Amino acid sequence: MIGDALQYVAGQLAGYSVDVPVAAQVTRASAAEPYLNFRIDLDAVKVAALSSKVCPHGLPPSRDNRALYIVQGDAPTIDAATRFLELMTRPEAGRRVGYMSASQFSREYGRFFGSAPAKHPLQLRRQAGERMT
Repeated sequence: MIGDALQYVAGQLAGYSVDVPVAAQVTRASAAEPYLNFRIDLDAVKVAALSSKVCPHGLPPSRDNRALYIVQGDAPTIDAATRFLELMTRPEAGRRVGYMSASQFSREYGRFFGSAPAKHPLQLRRQAGERMT
């Protein structure tokens, strides 16, 4: 995998099973269809505890041992991501992740992504709907 170039498009998800160095380049984005990416760090101890509850007889065997998986996002996963982004537009959610106010979060989000946070969930749902049909 070292030196490999991987490409993924709207609606696909990248999952990392271990920490790996990554260099990325966005090759397609516009004001109408911005590139949107977010990362969720998971606590390995909590994941292990949860997996033992979900799979009490042990995890199913892994088919391979890649450090990076790129898969097509399904409707429930895209919906969960969209709901997460919608929650981030609420003032109390911004404070929970370290912003002093909702307006500070919105300003920084807009500066980074090029538009208001409330616009991205709508765009994500629209793009997901186009791929699911």
